[in-house]
Amino acid sequence: MSESKAKPPEEKPSHNRQAIDDLLWDIPFARPIWNFFVREGKAVKHGWVAVVVIVGITAWLTHSWTEAGVDAKIAGLTNNFNNQISELKGELTDAKRDRDHYQELLAPFEAMAIAKYTNAPLDQRLDLLTQGMSAITNVLSNIESGKPIFELLIDGFSIANNQTVPLKESREFKIGAGNKGEITAKNTTIDFSAPINATNLIFSTDWQPEPSTKQADGTEWNHWLAISLISEGKGDAFIAAPLTISTNFSAPFLPLKIKIHSDESKTQIYDIIIAIPSRR
Repeated sequence: MSESKAKPPEEKPSHNRQAIDDLLWDIPFARPIWNFFVREGKAVKHGWVAVVVIVGITAWLTHSWTEAGVDAKIAGLTNNFNNQISELKGELTDAKRDRDHYQELLAPFEAMAIAKYTNAPLDQRLDLLTQGMSAITNVLSNIESGKPIFELLIDGFSIANNQTVPLKESREFKIGAGNKGEITAKNTTIDFSAPINATNLIFSTDWQPEPSTKQADGTEWNHWLAISLISEGKGDAFIAAPLTISTNFSAPFLPLKIKIHSDESKTQIYDIIIAIPSRR
């Protein structure tokens, strides 16, 4: 029976070998390359040539990656800079277009100023024309402010255009015109129209029926006029006779168009909706 051969004692790695092993774990792909060089190049003591090669490859890869990252950053900054330049060019083009447009609008006034103020310095003529036009505007404003200005009143309350107004249970309401201007209003007139049959509106003789009008959608609107017999000064109001919507009218809402004017005033138009209480 043959005796088993005694195993040779295990050799402890040297400090250099231990350091190399630690380094191989830290460097990417180093261990497979190391094994290759150690296996194929046993004549090289402790594989130092392999370490040098590995370090060189790693340095080259690190340099390549770093260089690629720097190139990418530079390319990104360049693209961003080019985009900003393109945006600024677009804004500059828009500004030039606006400038040219306003110069075209201003050209007739410059020609008028040059022709009108021949004795004034050339650079002051447009300013003189502007001052003259401002004076004309002020005169027109004063003329306009001298006319009667009205506000719509429903049951004594000021009503804005496009407002919805709830009616009382009685379905009665009064339309009025308050004079807010500085000038006394004469022959104040309230023109009231609505898509309601004349038989469904109860009104007094103060309201004069006028011919009905047909809208684009085919709806027929009846309308009535009420004219004040006295003048209304500033702060006064013309309150027309009350109107009552018949209980035969079952719709919950009724649109109204109310026009108010007097002698020497503009016509003010209000489109409102009245909310009608349901029948009990």
